[in-house]
Order: sequence, then C-alpha cells, then structure tokens
Amino acid sequence: MLRKIKGALNNKKGFTLIELIMVIVVLGILAATAVPKYFSIRTEAALASAKGITAALRGAVSVLYSQNLVGGVTGAAYDMEDVVDNAQISGVDSSTSSTTHFIATIGGIAYGWDWTAANLPTTAGVVAENTSTGF
Repeated sequence: MLRKIKGALNNKKGFTLIELIMVIVVLGILAATAVPKYFSIRTEAALASAKGITAALRGAVSVLYSQNLVGGVTGAAYDMEDVVDNAQISGVDSSTSSTTHFIATIGGIAYGWDWTAANLPTTAGVVAENTSTGF
C-alpha cells in the first residue's frame, strides 16, 4: 500500500509550457474572431430596436388619431410628447422628447424621430426617422 502511494507521488504529470502556449494561442484566435462579431451583432440589435420604436410610435399615432376622431376633436390635438407617452417605449438607455422631436439612446447610439403635426380630422400626423442620427 505504501509503495502505491509513493509511486503516485513520484508520477507528477502536468502540462508542458508548449501545451499552455498553444491553448493561449487558440484562445487568442477565438477572441480575435468573436469580438468583432459581437460588436456587429450589438449594432444590428440596436438598429432593430430603433425600428421597433418607429413602429410603436406610428401605432401610437394611429391610436391617438382614432381617439380624437371618435371624440370629434379638430385641429392639432396632440404632439410628439403625447405620441411617445402613448407608445409606452421601454428598453432605451435615455430619451428626450419635445413637441416635434424624440431622441432615444439605444446601446450607446442616438436615434431620432421627427413629428409632422396632425391636422384633425384630415391627417393623423407623421412620425419619420431622422436620418442624421443612427439610422
């Protein structure tokens, strides 16, 4: 029994320096290809979120238009701030809104939308992507 224990203690096998260096090289190659892909996917995801916000804003315009139309309101009854409040936007880093513009920061990129006012009952108003921002 004692011989087996002594034999096990003398048989110290481990990784050689070459094996460790090869593992580090392989990990470096994987990191060099994965990091750019990660940033590309992150940018694409932010743009997809911005496109989703565009759809939410346009849907909110439709809801506000129909509510005001049914209520018999005429003239400019709502603005961009009302549209943003009605759209229930979440998942943005920060946002600012005025009566004609909405800016949201998604993944470190600023995206903007512009508002063309409604003229009830003939037009609902238009939300357009601001191409000078992240679009």
